[in-house]
Amino acid sequence: FVLLIISSCTNFTPQRSTTLFLWNTQVGKIKKDHKHVGDVLNIMGVVYAKNGSHKKALKCLNDSLSMRRTVLGDKHIEVGLALHNIGNLAAKEGDHRKAIASYEEALGIKREAYGPESISEAKTLHSLGLVHNQAENYDAALKCFKHALSIRKEKLGDSHLDVAFSLNSIGKIYKKQGDKNNAMECFSTSMNIKKSLLASDHISIAETISEISYIHEENGDIEN
Repeated sequence: FVLLIISSCTNFTPQRSTTLFLWNTQVGKIKKDHKHVGDVLNIMGVVYAKNGSHKKALKCLNDSLSMRRTVLGDKHIEVGLALHNIGNLAAKEGDHRKAIASYEEALGIKREAYGPESISEAKTLHSLGLVHNQAENYDAALKCFKHALSIRKEKLGDSHLDVAFSLNSIGKIYKKQGDKNNAMECFSTSMNIKKSLLASDHISIAETISEISYIHEENGDIEN
């Protein structure tokens, strides 16, 4: 499908997306209830979101979700992917309730489509944990992050970068809960993984070093 290929280009803009979408619709190349319309709307929503046009993005993503439900059914994986995108946007907007509901429905669909404990499930679990963290639901966030970590370790191995990101997120929750020992363990392991995979001056390494330094300062261990 040519439009989808064009939409994936790095220099693709909402204006070009809208123009191509209208052109395809007007010449009758795709029907209003066709699956590809939902695909195009989803891409438009993602592009609008990246450009900061969140209202337009949300409309496109919701329209895409509605069309995919109609054409593919409520349990289709592409419905789950659309829900994940809506969750991402809702999280950026600070709409925790909508984000959580979207991610949780996406999780159920992904588990049915891919089976339990998939990498895709881990991705949504991590995103759900981030929203719970934003909403200060720290116990729920920790549960999501730990579940995502378990899946990532099993599927990707202990030294994968996504494992480091999960550990870093868990460390932040422990720090907020005042559990400095567990926080330090998570940050240290995360940093070691990052150092083995990323350039020494990578911002992600610097951020984890900052977290470790903060705990040392809190403990009065200034020399470290």
